[in-house]
Amino acid sequence: MTLHFPTINIKGDRARLLQPYRHATEALNSLVLPPGPQNKLKASVLKGLMPGRVDAWDAAFATLGLRYASEGFFAPTNAFLAALDREGFVPASLSADTGAACGEERASAPLMSYAEWELYRARGNRERLAHALPLLAADFDWREQHQRLANGLYAGTPEAYRLGVTSRFWVGGKFNADLALKSSWVDASCLQALHARCLMDIAHALGERELAARFEWAMRDLSSKINALLWSEGDGWYFDLDDKGTRLAVRSLASFWAIISTVAPMARAERQIGSLSDVTKFERAHPYSTLSAGEREYRGRDGRPLGVARSDFNVIGYEALHALERGAQADFNAEDHLARVCRVLADTHELFLAYDPDRDLPVSQADGATGANASLTAALMVHIALTYLVGLRPHAGKGELQLHLRLRDAFSVEGYPFNGGSVMIEAQSVGAARRKLEVMTDVPLKLRVRTSERTETHDLSPGSHSLQA
Repeated sequence: MTLHFPTINIKGDRARLLQPYRHATEALNSLVLPPGPQNKLKASVLKGLMPGRVDAWDAAFATLGLRYASEGFFAPTNAFLAALDREGFVPASLSADTGAACGEERASAPLMSYAEWELYRARGNRERLAHALPLLAADFDWREQHQRLANGLYAGTPEAYRLGVTSRFWVGGKFNADLALKSSWVDASCLQALHARCLMDIAHALGERELAARFEWAMRDLSSKINALLWSEGDGWYFDLDDKGTRLAVRSLASFWAIISTVAPMARAERQIGSLSDVTKFERAHPYSTLSAGEREYRGRDGRPLGVARSDFNVIGYEALHALERGAQADFNAEDHLARVCRVLADTHELFLAYDPDRDLPVSQADGATGANASLTAALMVHIALTYLVGLRPHAGKGELQLHLRLRDAFSVEGYPFNGGSVMIEAQSVGAARRKLEVMTDVPLKLRVRTSERTETHDLSPGSHSLQA
């Protein structure tokens, strides 16, 4: 079945920001790899940049965009849950030829529970959630048994966690694998805490109170260790830790997992989040750079940026801002990202995996691959346009749809899938301070309309509604 996505229209200058969305929604159908005689995968996936191989990191992030397909929907995580290793963990990569795990790195980054929870928030499928919970709980348990270090923290493997994108553990201008494998990682530790938090939320949604309490305790225990060992009070930052207990003072977007996972207490989160609006750190011409511009290794000796702008890492920054009620800043930064992607798209007619944070240029990967026609970027263009540009955030499990009404321009969204139904929203200006909303829905929902000043909740039955905001 062909993928179809909501139709978005914006009047005014911001209409150009929809070019990546439209390019992505047209391109995604050619990027689907269904199971069949040519491969042994147990479910459809999006093609990876490496022929014959798909990665769990890409599948988890791509799910954020594909969950909004009004027709032809599938979750790229399906193949990975179906291929759960006999020992109980989600593999880092799958071979299309065998349908089984491939590559030297065994376990994925623990992102699947986050992807499944976000998928449930959009689609409201309790049966799927109930099927995923025991599989993801087994993955969590395996990590506790096999990946937890003596200090209670975690490390991962370079490719599965996209370690090269954040350029940590570099010594003398190159990656030091020995240092990385002996260290405690801020992203691996915080992602395991996020794993626990999402499993707690999933268990609560399914009425599994004892299981939810177990994961809540695990999250709190790990959070206390992260805050005790990885936080630098003097620097106001969460850093990696080497095997001698020394914090490795490199600032990257990986540290913002501490905010998304709710590991960081509010005071610490507020100190760290300010760097996203600092042009000497992460808010470059094309926000964000994955590595702070203040780092010595920000650009390599050949001039290639070691900190790049990527949609998946940008989402980490956006979600950290939203977690701290700074959604307007996240949405403006997302507009900047889309504007820069538009410029490269106009010149090349391609979406790329990574961009130079200081120039309107794509950046090749470390192995020389251009990253052109990246399915991960295409899927995330859908997520970024609907979530941050238009401002729609669903929670189908509660029957709630939030609209952050920041766009001043008139806009419309048609065919937005929600809780087994479809929603259409059209926004128009009425004078200087009011907006008129026309909403058509075929399922009951609570529409929470947020502005900079207030939140208004409207209980809507199936049908057409005219609202003022």
